[in-house]
Amino acid sequence: MKRFFCLTLLILATTLTGCDSGDGQETNTNNNTQGPRPTVAYVTNGVASFWDIAQAGAEQAAADLGVEVLVQMPIDGVQDQKRMLEDLITRQVDGVAVSPIDSDNQLDLLNQVAAATTLITQDSDAADSDRELYIGMSNYDAGWMCGKLIEEATQDVAGEVSIMIFVGRLEQVNARQRRQGLIDYLMKREKDDTRYDEPGAEIKNERFVILGTRTDDFDFNKCKSYAEDTLTAYPDITCMVGLFAYNPPMILEALASADKLNEVHVVGFDEDESTLQAIVDGTCYGTVVQNPYQYGYQSVKVLAENALGTTPISSLDKFIDIPARQIKRDNVEEFRAELKKLTGKTDEGSEDQSEEELEEKGFMLGGYFKNAEKKSVRDMVLNEGVRLDGRATTDIRPIACEVDYLPSPHGSSLFTRGETQSLTTVTLGSKLDENRIDGVTYAGSEKFYLHYNFPPFSTGEA
Repeated sequence: MKRFFCLTLLILATTLTGCDSGDGQETNTNNNTQGPRPTVAYVTNGVASFWDIAQAGAEQAAADLGVEVLVQMPIDGVQDQKRMLEDLITRQVDGVAVSPIDSDNQLDLLNQVAAATTLITQDSDAADSDRELYIGMSNYDAGWMCGKLIEEATQDVAGEVSIMIFVGRLEQVNARQRRQGLIDYLMKREKDDTRYDEPGAEIKNERFVILGTRTDDFDFNKCKSYAEDTLTAYPDITCMVGLFAYNPPMILEALASADKLNEVHVVGFDEDESTLQAIVDGTCYGTVVQNPYQYGYQSVKVLAENALGTTPISSLDKFIDIPARQIKRDNVEEFRAELKKLTGKTDEGSEDQSEEELEEKGFMLGGYFKNAEKKSVRDMVLNEGVRLDGRATTDIRPIACEVDYLPSPHGSSLFTRGETQSLTTVTLGSKLDENRIDGVTYAGSEKFYLHYNFPPFSTGEA
């Protein structure tokens, strides 16, 4: 079988580096006068622009305090994060700050990390684990703030306001709490961050109806596809809400493709540049932003000062609150300028990075490549009507079948479809040639069995 595929992609992946200290002061408290520097780790729950900003804060704190920081971003979800945490235990780092992907099912792993080193959580908590403290915000209150934005954005809409929620994973505590805060505000309930409305059924009152919640498992293109499906299923939908940094940009892309940018209200979370530009343009009403720079800075600061012995972690509060805030058209430019100052990003959106920095961040390219590859292939098929091998969507490859292709076997055939080929042979045998099966629950034999061989050279591999 031979297949040839050709795909050319151009990918531009930019990341952020820091320039200022967490409090805006240029300080340097390098304690590396004696012995090796402590090493701490900052582990995210995925790859996104939000985490690029957090990385800038983490690296600036490390520079200010004279420690090493390992910033790790799992590309393939919970198993990738598990591998990273286990590796950090082996490396005997002096502290770990993590945003757990699925805290309920990661308790054993988190407790293993806590037993081996100092563990704190950031962005998303794992309150039942043995972590020392949590750095972040009240995600329930942030969801409540998001609900207020939705109410403001749709105040001139007559009749019922229909809403679809988009988020990466509901296994994450921060996602569940944001969603619940949003729902409770719109349903005009009393505040209760322990309440949880299971997804699946509509939630409604006299004014608002939550149509559903779409989870995409951090797959950007799946999020866009879900947004497109929503527009098809609910052509008169009023508002679409994204709870993770990449959700609003994907929603906006879907709306642009459907020519509905100014027809459907959009409310978001976090500070992706596409979301901020949409607020300027008027196609997104507003977003609730955290402070990822401070998440990174304060996480490394807490771990570093504990490792250096200057501020024992036991003396700190169990919750270091870094409040969320609303960004709308009246304060978006001020917020943008603040981001540029913190991250060292130029007005042109580029930054100078050394070869060492690029090599260090090279692991992120896999995630960017995967998303860009999928998007390019999909867009080429949908927008240009051309598949990878150059065929149109209506073209069918020539098919040919030949029997008795080889002279020696009892039977043979050659199947050809385009450049794909399969050569099949058949051999007849006696009763003694049956395939014997000796399994745990079944013992016997079968008269027919297939051996399938797909050698590397059939696809041009050495």
